[in-house]
Amino acid sequence: MARTFGGATADDLTISLSLTAGVSTAQTFVHGWWYPTTLTAGRGLWSNGNVSDCQINSVTDELRIIVDGSTTDGEWTTTGVDLAVNNWYFLAFLLSANNTGPADAIRVWRGTPETAPVECTVANAVALAGTHPGSASFTFGNRGTGTVAFQGSIAHAGFICAQMSDESCTPFLIATPGTITNAEAEYCYDRYVQRAWLGYYDWMAGIQLRSDAPGHVVDRGYCDMNSPAAGEVVYRNPGNVGSAQGIWVSRPTLNGTSLATVPNPREVWVPGPEYVRR
Repeated sequence: MARTFGGATADDLTISLSLTAGVSTAQTFVHGWWYPTTLTAGRGLWSNGNVSDCQINSVTDELRIIVDGSTTDGEWTTTGVDLAVNNWYFLAFLLSANNTGPADAIRVWRGTPETAPVECTVANAVALAGTHPGSASFTFGNRGTGTVAFQGSIAHAGFICAQMSDESCTPFLIATPGTITNAEAEYCYDRYVQRAWLGYYDWMAGIQLRSDAPGHVVDRGYCDMNSPAAGEVVYRNPGNVGSAQGIWVSRPTLNGTSLATVPNPREVWVPGPEYVRR
């Protein structure tokens, strides 16, 4: 089931993380379905606390991604997302950050219920300067603690936040922080983007396998927006050797929103004791 955001400007769904995401060497993957009913510049699709976010661009059929820098925030814009009101869009994002440089890489994919995701063009509009602050929260439908809620519905939204001492062990096999090679983007597309678009979430159960060394922590979450009280269960997976491991379960904090009246864009299967259809 989808949820509708934007009835109040503070509407959001916020998730507490077990790690500080968005810092140098961290990697973030975000995906979901968005159904805009109004396209207003600055309205937020998602954010990692107040340190990075995706919002409607000034050219309102496109997106602007902002990454916080301690001196100057970096800004990137898309070409090819081509949003229009009253349509479902599958969107996926992969971000990789590095304080050295500083350097950032961002990949964006866009699909519809009828067409498989394709990669969009991402251009740097403002160069980031300084270091990358982090945040231990993740928000759908708004920008951090802001009051710029997305106007429309969101369904089947999820994320992976990885913070690792050895980048080759991340779920995305990114070798150099702050870069994403074409081969690494293709791996992300094949393993995560395309399967999330299809509605299969078998990859969620296997992420622990790539986070079994000291200093390696991965949080992953999936929200199908079904519960009127608190959203869907979020699966959290801290894999730091020497601390508690396994699948931790949390629920997001849901502020405002309502169950959507538009039909879901896709039936999905999420992992559990057995695959559960939603």
